[in-house]
Formats: sequence, structure tokens, C-alpha cells
Amino acid sequence: MPSINNPQNIVVAALDIFKFLYQVLEIISSPLPIPFCMVSSEDEKKNMINIGSR
Repeated sequence: MPSINNPQNIVVAALDIFKFLYQVLEIISSPLPIPFCMVSSEDEKKNMINIGSR
């Protein structure tokens, strides 16, 4: 077990946790038709189309 006092070990551990959470989010969001992060951009695209069609 690496010492927690070393800042570099904390950063490496945090990155490992972040990668794990990111993979979990990808697995959870993959079956959904629209990923949560794309909802706002889709709304923005619709607004741009509405503005352009005036």
C-alpha cells in the first residue's frame, strides 16, 4: 500500500477512480437513445434551425 502522504500517489489514485467512474457512466448511458450530455446540444441545434428558418 503506497503512502497517502505522497501527493503523486493521491493523484494516481484519483485518476484511477475517475477512469473507473467514467467507464461506469459509459456502460450506464450506452443503452439510452440520447446520452444526457447531448440533450442540451440537441436543443441548441433546434433553436439554431428555428432561428435560421425565419
